[in-house]
Amino acid sequence: MINNLAILPEIILLAAVVIFLLFLAIGKQGFSTLPFVWLGFVAQVAAALSTLALRSLGTERISGNYLQHDPGFLYTRAGIFALGAALTILTGYHRQIDDRRKPELCYFLLWVSIFASILVISHHFLVSYLAIFGLSAVNAFLAAAPFRRQGEGKAAMLYWFQSAFAFTLGFGALIVIAAGMNDLSFPAVREFFAHQPIQIALPLFFALALPFWILGGLFPFHHATIVLNHGSLWPIQAAQSLLVQGASVIALFRVAVLVFVVPGAEFSAWILYGFAIIGGLGGIAGGIGALCNQDSKRFVAYLVLLHWSACLVVLGVPSATSVAAAVYQHFSSGIALAILLIVMGGLLESRGSDSLDGLKGVRKRCIFESLLLLGALASLAGIPPFMGFPAAVNMVGALLEQNDPIVLLFYITVVTLQFVVAARLVGIVFFAESNDSDGLFSAMGGLGTRLRVTLFAIFAPLLLAGFFWENVWMELVDRAAKFMVF
Repeated sequence: MINNLAILPEIILLAAVVIFLLFLAIGKQGFSTLPFVWLGFVAQVAAALSTLALRSLGTERISGNYLQHDPGFLYTRAGIFALGAALTILTGYHRQIDDRRKPELCYFLLWVSIFASILVISHHFLVSYLAIFGLSAVNAFLAAAPFRRQGEGKAAMLYWFQSAFAFTLGFGALIVIAAGMNDLSFPAVREFFAHQPIQIALPLFFALALPFWILGGLFPFHHATIVLNHGSLWPIQAAQSLLVQGASVIALFRVAVLVFVVPGAEFSAWILYGFAIIGGLGGIAGGIGALCNQDSKRFVAYLVLLHWSACLVVLGVPSATSVAAAVYQHFSSGIALAILLIVMGGLLESRGSDSLDGLKGVRKRCIFESLLLLGALASLAGIPPFMGFPAAVNMVGALLEQNDPIVLLFYITVVTLQFVVAARLVGIVFFAESNDSDGLFSAMGGLGTRLRVTLFAIFAPLLLAGFFWENVWMELVDRAAKFMVF
């Protein structure tokens, strides 16, 4: 019964998609898409609530391969569904997604991306790898002309070329590995790499990791993703940044931990330390880019790069505490970035501006949205009492335990940039005055009751997890110690 309850939300969401497609297939005209948006929203909320309910029952009561006794999967699943709900609602009331921009296809792609994001964090290596292909296909559709701003239609060409190259290499490496194995589970793949010399392991690793790497928009392949995000509508950029990039980064992190943390393997230390350097350089590139850009969409794209890269720094010194800290920080950043993207996008579009200057004076007209922005930025900067504070403290504590000055320096640099970037946006929103040079300041409005309720529901765990984080943290450490191989 527990297993049936576990998959019920996915069944509800799948039913919403099927009904949705049936209406499109029969060519029914004049029907409203918003009921289907709300049906998808209800299914996603049901998924998040059932996940938390299952955790309260204890994963030891759940048998079978679906949940694998892993609370990390349950937490991540709940987070993906909650973010999907917010993005679906945002898309349903978005000012620029009208009939000309095919809103039905947009909703469908969002729902498919939720399924793919969950499969990407699967416990089976082959399922996770194939899901990356599916998620990349969804992102390619989201990069298509109907979901891009006018004049930005060619911006996705570099991304498409880069992705095609990555997946050609990745698929080839997968075939090479599968040819010599009967099983493509994580333990089997780990065993395969443990017995390979470094001259074979490193090229195979690079080819296998490249699809996750590029889809996550990580350094040094971040430029194409930032260009892609800059040309997207706000809800599409939010979906790409949170569902596509976020799921890809956590999947890459899991592949690194479950496959490449192999004691005594010649290649292991090189690969993991390489991840730490990539994370550090990506965080620095993201921080500098966010500080130097006045364009709001590029600012957010670099901010996403800054925070997703930070989670990879700890792989240079992997341990149960450092892995748990990275996962906790990933969740924290995902929630705060969701609030930031939705609020910023809604406010700037109501004013018709793409510049950060469009947020000047917003505190006077939209106090609720301004406070949500402040809370999200405080969490991203690691300031109490929000979830980002214990995430940053536990990360520093984990790195101090490992006593590696280079990795610690990388992380401290990234955290400092996170604080400075957040402070910059706080200064614009709360301390800068609008001169209304475009004459549209008076047109700026709030996000509406429905979106405010959705945002508040996302904001609540950001605050609660800042106060009551010890149990979640201890459980993550315990599970990381059991799943990692030392």
